Amino acid sequence: MADPEVRESAKTKAPPWPGRYFKQPPPMEGKNNDVRTWQAQMRKRGWRIDADNWYGPQSEAVCYEFQREKKLKVDGIVGPKTWACAWECPIT
Repeated sequence: MADPEVRESAKTKAPPWPGRYFKQPPPMEGKNNDVRTWQAQMRKRGWRIDADNWYGPQSEAVCYEFQREKKLKVDGIVGPKTWACAWECPIT
């Protein structure tokens, strides 16, 4: 069971979706640190991911697994639902 502080952090409201889909190939560079923001949140949730502001194979692999776990559409693309869930879905 996650500690109460971690569970509480999953209930926070997501920052606004940046308005573009993160996908690859080719690896996609973040704009205004949008990719880094998602990567850092996934890392905070316990996923092994570098917050390097590039959406490449490592980020896509984490996205696939996260989407499977949360029963989202599994496509490896960070769109509005996957983005919001990174902040708002319970940590399991």
